[in-house]
Amino acid sequence: MKEISYQPQNKEYFSKLLSFAKELFEICKELKIKPVVYGSVPYSFYTKDETININDIDLLAPESSFPKIINKIKNNKELRYEETDYHSLKIFKDNAKITFDAIEEYYKDLPHDFVEVKINDVPFTIVSLKSLKEIYKRGRDTIPFKKEQYSKKLE
Repeated sequence: MKEISYQPQNKEYFSKLLSFAKELFEICKELKIKPVVYGSVPYSFYTKDETININDIDLLAPESSFPKIINKIKNNKELRYEETDYHSLKIFKDNAKITFDAIEEYYKDLPHDFVEVKINDVPFTIVSLKSLKEIYKRGRDTIPFKKEQYSKKLE
């Protein structure tokens, strides 16, 4: 398992986000769900770019697991959730956000060549660098308001 110590620009918020992620990972473990992280967290792992802000954590999981997660957290007064009409489930704790995206929609036709890593002593399963680049290419080509952001990450 590869390990790094990492501090983005918004290090205090990132620390809260990691703590929140550990809490959700425990819930997922109880429910036998193994989320895979994609987006800015794997990007930071591969690039070690500490000039960025990490504002949320994006997870891939089967959409069929969303009702189980909701059922588990719905009575927790510290957590709130928002179901979307685009195959995602957003979970909030204070101002921190973690999103579960349907792996069958957001990771369609990509290899399940995931990597086990630790970032600041928090274990993650992340997408491979090759898959992350493909996700950014797809996003650049299909989400107009993200085109510039994703293009920069592909450089």
